Amino acid sequence: KGPQGFVDLMAKIQQTFLEFSSEPISMVTEGDVLAFAAILRGRTAKGSFEMPLVEYWTCRDGKIQEIYAMWQDTKVIAGLV
Repeated sequence: KGPQGFVDLMAKIQQTFLEFSSEPISMVTEGDVLAFAAILRGRTAKGSFEMPLVEYWTCRDGKIQEIYAMWQDTKVIAGLV
């Protein structure tokens, strides 16, 4: 949780995936809220995936307070790690 949790997640992604990218599709901001859609792509030694992602971020005083992420099929990713 918190900032260190996000840093740990990014480190784990870099360690696990040979390739990992996010292609933004759309973004909407209003006040302290950011919502965006993207296409995630990744590859491990076991295979690759491509799937939609939608995230909803709440910020306060310039800091992320909460991230709610909706990945289309986490089972696909779990099968590749």
